[in-house]
Amino acid sequence: MAAQAEREGRVLTTSSYGLHLGQASGQRVPVSMTAAPLRGGSDTQGVVVVLRDVSTEREIDQLKSSLVSTVSHELRTPLTMVLGFSELLLTRDNLGPERSHDALRQIHTSALRLSRLIDDLLSVSRIESGKLSLDLAAVDVGSVVEEVAGSLREAEIGVHSDADQARRRVEVDLAPEVPPVLADRDKLVQVVMNLVTNALKYSAPPAPVTVRAAHEGNHVEISVIDQGIGMSEQECAQVFEKFSRVNRVEVRRVTGTGLGLYITKSLVEMQQGQIWVRSEPGRGSVFSLSLPVAPTPANGPNPANDKALAVSARKEL
Repeated sequence: MAAQAEREGRVLTTSSYGLHLGQASGQRVPVSMTAAPLRGGSDTQGVVVVLRDVSTEREIDQLKSSLVSTVSHELRTPLTMVLGFSELLLTRDNLGPERSHDALRQIHTSALRLSRLIDDLLSVSRIESGKLSLDLAAVDVGSVVEEVAGSLREAEIGVHSDADQARRRVEVDLAPEVPPVLADRDKLVQVVMNLVTNALKYSAPPAPVTVRAAHEGNHVEISVIDQGIGMSEQECAQVFEKFSRVNRVEVRRVTGTGLGLYITKSLVEMQQGQIWVRSEPGRGSVFSLSLPVAPTPANGPNPANDKALAVSARKEL
């Protein structure tokens, strides 16, 4: 490139990520190269060559490609169901009540799946733009866990899953006297729901999924335990990344965008908590999160104090 820039007397720049710079550690860093002739009067005295690290740009391009690929795939299946069953209802007058109801149920389930995908994409956008707001207050962990266990929906555990069977598989194990945590209740429900539905998706029926909560010092720890396909150490390290989908047959057969655990981790950390996973291939996974115990008002329960606590927490956040 330097010789060409000198010969042609013009600036040349690489336009792809095919050029790499080798480091002493053995790592290969993607770089772009610009070569510009250095003139002195009418003569070319040499060439200035600039190498620039383009790791960030390449990562952004890869994320864009993953987004387009994932969204296109996830949109195609429910849209096909909606179009197919709606066309069936429009063109056939003799389906009967049972088949008509089944077609409408499939359309409704597919619409819910589309809605969930859109919600996930909007959540990612709000998280990364800093526009996702929290309403922190004292939240009863037991009521959140019971609500999740009792309100599993077909759209959340997969189009072809049985929501009633899923509810029977979820076991709740609450330690006595678990104190309230400082959290946004709606966001905490979303976090626990994401972890439970994720565990159900990757655990073959009738294997149970256990939701456990216990008081640990100045935090409350919530764990979701499954007996599913499990993960390797490398997969555990990547599981909370955006669009993270392990390239395994057991994973590919389960629908998903790879955004759920990224959103879950972001929501937990926004509430001053931590989340982690322990897993072994073929032996299930344990996803755990901890949230701070809500401060106790000096004069006992008081709605005014609770409101002031929530306002103070939002300001600190």
